[in-house]
Amino acid sequence: MRTLLSVVFLSISIVAFAQIDRMIINFRPAFMKRSQLIIQKDSAGYTMSIKGEQVNEVVPINSASISRISDFLPTYFVEKQRLDSIEMKEEEIREEQRKKGVGVYIANLDGITIRGYVFSQQTERGFEFWSPNKTSVNYTLMMLYFDLMKNSFVKPQTINYISGLRDYFPK
Repeated sequence: MRTLLSVVFLSISIVAFAQIDRMIINFRPAFMKRSQLIIQKDSAGYTMSIKGEQVNEVVPINSASISRISDFLPTYFVEKQRLDSIEMKEEEIREEQRKKGVGVYIANLDGITIRGYVFSQQTERGFEFWSPNKTSVNYTLMMLYFDLMKNSFVKPQTINYISGLRDYFPK
């Protein structure tokens, strides 16, 4: 039954993300200024912008440039839903242990919070995570975004800023 639901959800997601209208990624690094990446479709095609206190650049991009991301999104959201339900259960267990005084809790001090939204004509999906490990779907998604940014933005200040953001992710 679980497999059937995953297949149905994946099929629906593929149709829903076939035509992306807008993507927004909010970067909240611990020791850098925040920024927002927006990929948006208009009548002339797609544009990508990154804006924040340290950076401000807008570039045109062709639809083929975002195809790797849009092709990955259906798989991402199926896997993300599965992992989020596991993480919620693990967090419930940790919270119960904290209430009982079991274990040690260490707050996240260094890292990056990513909050994103994907909009299409059929749907809107969001996601949020903290400093993903290299084997996660969150990491894979972010590497697709970093590849797109690296190959699209041209201002030295933007490139340096993106490089700083990239340092928050495992190599």
